[in-house]
Amino acid sequence: LVEFKPSIALVKAWDANIGAGSPFVFSPDTDGQAVYAAGREGKVVKLDLASGREVWRIDAGQPLSAGVGIGEGLVLVGTPKGLLLAFNSGDGSPAWSARLSGEILTPPIAGNGVVVARSNDGKVFLLESATGKQRWSYNRTLPVLTLREQGHLMLAGNAVFAGHAGGKLTALALNNGAPLWEANVALPRGATEL
Repeated sequence: LVEFKPSIALVKAWDANIGAGSPFVFSPDTDGQAVYAAGREGKVVKLDLASGREVWRIDAGQPLSAGVGIGEGLVLVGTPKGLLLAFNSGDGSPAWSARLSGEILTPPIAGNGVVVARSNDGKVFLLESATGKQRWSYNRTLPVLTLREQGHLMLAGNAVFAGHAGGKLTALALNNGAPLWEANVALPRGATEL
C-alpha cells in the first residue's frame, strides 16, 4: 500500500447526544450560527456552532422519523405518521404542523418562502413556510419493489429536484409542481423486480 501522510490533523471541538435514531436516519443541519439536531424519541435541540453549548431543547411530543431541515426561520422534522412539524429556530416554539400522506423519512427543506417535504408513498409536497398551507403535491407511482428510504430533495432557483425509485430524477416547478424535465439516472435490469 502507498504510505498515506495526512496533511491536516482533526481535533474534536465538541459533541452532543440528542438520543437514539435507529431505525431511522437523522442528519443535523446548520444555519451557519447554530447546529440543529433531532432524535427518534422526539427531542429537538439547537446548539451553538462554536462551543456546542445548548441554546434550547424541546420535546416534539411524539416520535420522529426525519429531520432536521433548516430554513425560513424554521426547524423542520417529520413523524412516522406523516406529520410535518415546524418550530421557530429562534426559541424552539411551535410554528405550525401539516399532515402529509405517509411516513416522512427524509429531512424537509425550506427556502424561497416555501417548505418542501416528501412522504414514503412517492408524493412531494410544497407548503407555505409562513403557515404550512399546502400549495401543491406531486404524485408518482412507486415501482412494485422499492427501498423504504427515500432520496433527499434539493431546492434551487425556481425548481425542486427529486430523485425517485426506479432511477428517475425530476425537476418540479415551484409555482405549480409541474415537471419541468425528467431524466433517467439509472435503468433497471433483470427479468423480475428482484
